[in-house]
Formats: sequence, structure tokens, C-alpha cells
Amino acid sequence: MSYCSGLSNQVVVSMCQRLTNLQQLDLSSCYRIDDVSLREISKCLISLTKLSVAWCKHITDMGLIGVYHEGFAHTCAKECRCGREKDFAYFEYTPPVKDIAPRVVIPTVGDINAALQHFGAEGRFPLWRMNKLRSLDLSVCGKISDASVIDAIDFPELTELNLAMCSRLTDKSVIAIASHNSLLEKVNLSQCHQITDQSVAALLAGCRRIVHLNISGCPLITDLTIDCIIKHRIHLKSLDVSMCNISLEALERLEQLSPSLQTIHKRYTAAASTTQDAFLI
Repeated sequence: MSYCSGLSNQVVVSMCQRLTNLQQLDLSSCYRIDDVSLREISKCLISLTKLSVAWCKHITDMGLIGVYHEGFAHTCAKECRCGREKDFAYFEYTPPVKDIAPRVVIPTVGDINAALQHFGAEGRFPLWRMNKLRSLDLSVCGKISDASVIDAIDFPELTELNLAMCSRLTDKSVIAIASHNSLLEKVNLSQCHQITDQSVAALLAGCRRIVHLNISGCPLITDLTIDCIIKHRIHLKSLDVSMCNISLEALERLEQLSPSLQTIHKRYTAAASTTQDAFLI
């Protein structure tokens, strides 16, 4: 269902209530959906193994912790048919409305607390209820932050996690993810500008199965991360450190001491001022 630009919360809610045994759901780039949909997914689809809500920019911390606030629900222009679908069978493609400007309002701690109080403990359906989840893509959900990620991303079977361009996340989120999701194999933290060597070290120490790591566009990442990869003997197959503050000497040392490494992307690092990748196979 990716790129269904006419898909609304009402359709997603109806679908979740009917297809409770669904195992994979891709809603990437369904830009009209928000926290209402994510809460219903967590409530009804506890058998999901794969979920993507990439580029669903209206999703906030509230959705991850299983609540929503009417004040932050997605609103559309008159031409939009959101809210008119009374039944899943009614769903049909709706062309995108060009004059809809995306809202950039981000809920405050007070807003989140008000929503939690409104729903109560029994009305809250956080993301971690889907304890069979193996793949989660929240990339470009730029409104999410440490306030939700620290507790919400906690899955015993999770192997793939994409948080690319979630620029509000800090080391606190990555450290929590490392402690809660030990089976991770593929992690994308590209352009999470606030993360540092400290959290990547925690990730490598807590998730020893990682084979694909993307930390490109994280300018606070330095040679210390490379030293950590070598120290923990992480059997990486691919590593992307493009646009990080990493030296040529550190990368050469990694290539020599990591026989499992097949590909290093190092474009625009201190080691390569021009577009350059290394294929070590």
C-alpha cells in the first residue's frame, strides 16, 4: 500500500480491525496518515513481522507511545476525501491534492501528557505491543524524538531498523535501542545529526550481530567508532560512513583488521574529499 497518497486514517483503522492476522504492512509515503493510524496498528496487528511508515511525516511521539491528540491530527483541503471513507470496501485511489501544505507542529511534553491522561493506561497501545516485529522502518518521520523512541522501540526479534533522517534523535535513543534490541543485524541511522561515537559504541557492544550499518551524514562520528568496530570484532559486511569525520588512517586500519567487510561507503569523509567507495570483495 506504499505511495497510496489518498489513504486516510479511516481506511487504515478499518483495515486493521478486519485484517488482524496481517504479518507485513508497508504504508511508506502514505503522507495523510498520522498517530491515529499508528495507534490502531499497534492495537490490532500484534502479529506483524514487518512494518514501514517511512515518509509518514505526520507521525509524532504520540503515535509511538500509543495515543493521539485531535489537535495534531492531519487536516486536508476541501478536495481531500479523508474522513469520508466509512468502510474499507469504499476505498479507492484518490489523486493527491497539490495545495495541501504539510503541518510541522510538534507536540510538546505537555501535549503528550494530556493525551496519556485522556486515554489512560487501558487506552494506550504503544509500538512495542507488536513483539513479533522483525523489521521496522520509521525513516523520515522527523517529528519523533527521544521522548518516545527510548521506550517504544523494544522488540525481542527485531533484526532491521531504519531511522534515517530522524534528526531529533540523540544518543539517548540509540543507547536505549542497543539495550532493548540485541538481535539487530541491519541498522540505518543516516543523517541523525545528533548521534555521537558514544551511542554507536553502545550499539556495537549491545548488538553483536550487526552486519550492515549506515551512519552516513552524522558529522559527530569520528575515528573512535572505527576503533570500536575493531575492538568488538564486529563482523560487518557493509559500512557507510559518508560525510562523517573519519580519517583515512582509521579506514585503512579497519580494512586490514576486518576480513568480513565487503563494502565501505566513505564519500565526503576526511578520508575522501570526493565521491569514493571501496569494494573489498
